[in-house]
Amino acid sequence: FNTYSMVANIADPFSRQLAASLNKKNKGNYIELTIPEGCSYPLGANGFLWRRSIIEEVGAYKPKFEESNFSYFAAKMGYRKFARVPGYGIYHYHIDSLHDFIQKRLKIGNKFLNRKDEKKRTWLEGVSRGRFVFSVIYCSTFIGPLVEGLFNFVKTGQKAWLLHPLMSFISVVTYIYVFAIRRIFR
Repeated sequence: FNTYSMVANIADPFSRQLAASLNKKNKGNYIELTIPEGCSYPLGANGFLWRRSIIEEVGAYKPKFEESNFSYFAAKMGYRKFARVPGYGIYHYHIDSLHDFIQKRLKIGNKFLNRKDEKKRTWLEGVSRGRFVFSVIYCSTFIGPLVEGLFNFVKTGQKAWLLHPLMSFISVVTYIYVFAIRRIFR
């Protein structure tokens, strides 16, 4: 499960599907990636560094820094480029089992709904309603994630990609569950 989170770059398959396709430029030792203008891409805390001056300029860190949301607001202010070194990633020690994966999704789903209840902004503001609906459908069927997982397995040889259909389905179903429970018991 940890390896799956690493090879997917975005540990949550649903968020991965919602994220914008990045523009890529090979710079030799690294790849420069650009978030298209008006789009959203959740850069997590997994190996990303921000200049203090950018954090202060964007200002979307009060009362605390929330990396995925911060990256959206930074991109809106023109900070849309970042780099990735091929062959390196962050190994997620916090997801040792399917139970851990589900618990993490439950926590994130509740955290998101808490932010919405408090009228706070999130990176999903940059995701169109159409893309959101498509992503729910895509992740809740095994077909798209199966093809994507098999393609990436053949391309990279990483067996972890074979988990992609299951993880995609569990991710979106867990978020639907959190949403439904919160709405029922409100």
